[in-house]
Amino acid sequence: MILKKKLWVIGSAFCVFLLGLILCNNKVYMLFLFNMFMLFLIIYKAQFSIMSVWAFVPNYTLMSVFYYYETGIAYGKLAYIHKLYMNEMCIAFICYNIIIFIFCYYSHLLQYEKKVYEADVNINTTTAIIFAILAVVMVYIAFPSLNFTFNNSSRFNSLLPGHFWNHFSIILLLFAVGNLKNSRIIRICFCVVIAWFLLHSERVDVLGLLIFLIIRYCSKKNYNFSFKVMSGITIIGIFIFVVFLYIGHSRAGEQTILSITSFWQTFMTQSTASDLGHVFNGTIEYTYNRGLLFGKTYITYLQGLIPMFDQPLRAGHLVQLYYHTAGGELIISEPYINFGYIGILVIIPVYIWMVEKIIKKNTLYGRIVFYFLTASAVRYLWYGLTYIETGIIYLIPLSYLLSKVLKIKIKKKGN
Repeated sequence: MILKKKLWVIGSAFCVFLLGLILCNNKVYMLFLFNMFMLFLIIYKAQFSIMSVWAFVPNYTLMSVFYYYETGIAYGKLAYIHKLYMNEMCIAFICYNIIIFIFCYYSHLLQYEKKVYEADVNINTTTAIIFAILAVVMVYIAFPSLNFTFNNSSRFNSLLPGHFWNHFSIILLLFAVGNLKNSRIIRICFCVVIAWFLLHSERVDVLGLLIFLIIRYCSKKNYNFSFKVMSGITIIGIFIFVVFLYIGHSRAGEQTILSITSFWQTFMTQSTASDLGHVFNGTIEYTYNRGLLFGKTYITYLQGLIPMFDQPLRAGHLVQLYYHTAGGELIISEPYINFGYIGILVIIPVYIWMVEKIIKKNTLYGRIVFYFLTASAVRYLWYGLTYIETGIIYLIPLSYLLSKVLKIKIKKKGN
């Protein structure tokens, strides 16, 4: 019965896709529709999974660019580009979506992920409370001002050097998340950290954390994409979008005017998605005018091993210098700027394969790394993997070691 229902849904979506192809005589329309069909198949299979996030977030950027292609309406610099490489962009996303599709349907990653959430992160309550309190300390170090309005003036004035304190706060919360239900102190710390981020106009890290919490909750409850569940998720998603939109406008000193009739346009011209569309369009133009880089930007990850070391060869930085973008680096920008379409088809599978290997053995350390990759997915999908390197290389091992030390100390004290 379930199999028949799934086949009916997929078959209906395929018929809609074919109808779209028949009605349109534009190559770009056909390529875009194919990407949307692939996105539907991926999310329908993955459901509450990191794979759905990997699929939707980049494709949301494609939707924003296509909306501009169709209507001429976009946010920021995307609205003023002199040449839009829509055809090349759609082909690049087809390469990306095919890879995600293959891993969803023909690998064990989704099964491994399910087991990760079943096992969860279980450390003793005292250690979890200490970590949650430390998370509050870290978020204060990142944003050492007491704001009661969404203020952009002091976003990057951290109390101590470095730009990793926000990630440190998230990582410490992930260690404590297994005790979230049983400890009021931990729940309060989660709320304080989220509120502190938002009051300092930081949306991406909070969005990632909220997505992780929703995925974790739905996975542990074995929820599927039923009408009831999706209605609830839709309402939550709209609420988060409106709040984040207000914060973004307040950060830019703009007034938020939102109505039911303008909601669709506002959704399709969201600032970050539009900016990243401009970035990837610039990436394509960069390769046309200056050629492929053939791995040059990957030196950045060696430089990233040294904390706070300058990384001038980041793909997003190079495109920003050449194309005057607002910043950021779409997840497929780096593979594309180095090796073109082949880079996407080769490097993206390597990334996903590494994640699959991390969670295959289902160890506590592997679960923490995977939780961080889920909670920070929006960040690295839109801003590049260099933004999570410090967390992976230094902060998670340090936190894991601290948890072991605290466990020994607490055990000795108990005896």
